[in-house]
Amino acid sequence: MKSWFANLPRREQIYLLILSFVLTLWLLWQLLLAPLSTMVANMARNNVAAGSLLARVDAKVTQLLALQGQSQQGDGGNLVAVISRSADLAGIPVRRLQPSNRGDVQLRLESVDYDTVAAWLYRIEATEGLRVLEATITQSGRSGGVNVSLRIGRQG
Repeated sequence: MKSWFANLPRREQIYLLILSFVLTLWLLWQLLLAPLSTMVANMARNNVAAGSLLARVDAKVTQLLALQGQSQQGDGGNLVAVISRSADLAGIPVRRLQPSNRGDVQLRLESVDYDTVAAWLYRIEATEGLRVLEATITQSGRSGGVNVSLRIGRQG
């Protein structure tokens, strides 16, 4: 190959070198730079889409916070927080506390003293303004202890 190139006239050697240089540049563009520019354009489109999605999420969060603020002002606070605080003050360990989509809270108490639960339920209804919607009380394994399942909601 080298001898073939050396046997060509000088003008054809220059043409071949220029052609090989141009071909190398074209291959470099096709194999590296064109795919990179396409990837950059795709990333820019994805960033714009993510930015608009983020703006919508921010708007929804603002709406949610405003609605939560209205809810807490209108009903005297979060029902779960009221029940948790009241149970902590009474010394009652809550095993499960689950809000429902109906606006009430289901909770489970295990192996607690009956007298403590009865006094707490009275305080929930008399002081906190809540209402026991459902109650299931069963005897636990220890003397004087009960397991309690409750559904508590707001009065009214």
